[in-house]
Amino acid sequence: MPPAPLKTRVDLGQTHPFARSVAGPSGMATILPAAAKQVRALEAQLLGRLTRRGYDEIILPTFEYLDVLTPG
Repeated sequence: MPPAPLKTRVDLGQTHPFARSVAGPSGMATILPAAAKQVRALEAQLLGRLTRRGYDEIILPTFEYLDVLTPG
């Protein structure tokens, strides 16, 4: 039996009033508790499937120095 499809839509909870009052870097989302649970469950499901197919996990840096991304 094929595995069930992954749920790909997660509401990040950005409509919560507190989400607007927390300032962070541009392009970074604040993920509120209910959405964080959904994100972690989706991650666990995806990691489980990839591990069963022989993939290993790597963890990339969260932030990178600008000169690493600048050509030349």
